[in-house]
Amino acid sequence: MFQVHRMLPGGLDVIGLFAVGSPDMMQSAQAKLRQVLFATHKMLRQGQPTPKTADPCITDRILLQICSVTRKITCRSFDVADPKCSARPADWKYQTFLDRWQRLDSTMSIDWFIPVAETALCDTLSSQIQNGLSGYCENVWNSLATIDGRILPAEAMLSQSSQSSGPPHGGKRRKQKGEQPTPAAVQRYTVALFAQMPPSDVVPQATITDCGAQMIVRGNISSRAFVHGKATVAEATQAVKADIVRSLTSRCQLLCEDLLQTEEDQDPKVLYETPIRVFAPIPSTCLSLCDYMFQDEATTDCVDRFRELLDLVIDADDIQLDAERIPSEEDLAKSEEFDIESVDDNSDPTSSRNLSRLGGWLLNDYKHVRS
Repeated sequence: MFQVHRMLPGGLDVIGLFAVGSPDMMQSAQAKLRQVLFATHKMLRQGQPTPKTADPCITDRILLQICSVTRKITCRSFDVADPKCSARPADWKYQTFLDRWQRLDSTMSIDWFIPVAETALCDTLSSQIQNGLSGYCENVWNSLATIDGRILPAEAMLSQSSQSSGPPHGGKRRKQKGEQPTPAAVQRYTVALFAQMPPSDVVPQATITDCGAQMIVRGNISSRAFVHGKATVAEATQAVKADIVRSLTSRCQLLCEDLLQTEEDQDPKVLYETPIRVFAPIPSTCLSLCDYMFQDEATTDCVDRFRELLDLVIDADDIQLDAERIPSEEDLAKSEEFDIESVDDNSDPTSSRNLSRLGGWLLNDYKHVRS
């Protein structure tokens, strides 16, 4: 489930489960299906930083049951935030046309210093990184967003054209017999996020921490989100922010999983490269999914994961590999020369001192101190 969740861009999420079986089997499995639905939601939310101050998110999740004998479909919803909630009936409808989607693209820079306290040296590397990045993720949630260079009201419609449906020149075009639905043209927007700086008269308090290790996370993150045709500006910017946070934590998890398999004793000061993000279109739609590639992986590895996890047949030539890039030797040399003392802007997620178009992020100067 974690692997599937990582492949979703902003605006797309796991909204429930489906089960196929005979009537007797479905009847006896109701309690178990409910438990699985709640457990899935809880598992996906673990390790995903959420904003401290935000509007309540939608916690309704869907349980879709398909009878293998009659093909009858039963759809119910549960409020996974309430362990005592009961099932509520929900409509499940089919349509012959594709919804209009809107795409948002963004590139987010990160140059973040993480001090690892002496008391946290026994924690796992994953915990140390995630705890250290919590402040950066909070800055992302609280950042100010511009769409195509403009600050728009949060309640405004992202696209004014989404308020009127139907083709131009009036009337509806009659679909020809046997004609297959085609994906609607997607509207694209560019989103930029800016850190909310404290007032000039507020001086942040300095804290002293006994550190046994230190890390720097540096690079650029390519973000992509999709929202429905009637989404508001607030919904669109929230989808982009969620995608950035999800992508960042996903790389952290993948890097730590890879290090558990390959890590050996090495120099205390080491530079790690996280996987780059690649995108692949969903056939016959304007939507795309994503995957993460390490430097020693090939495009065929992504094709295999799309097929195994999502049952999608993706052509290797259709995978977009240029959204991010693997750091070059020159980039790595510059990163090593960047002294830890020069990191003095720990609160600005849009710092311009980052490596240009650097795929993923780098961890350097990581060292454990053992007594």
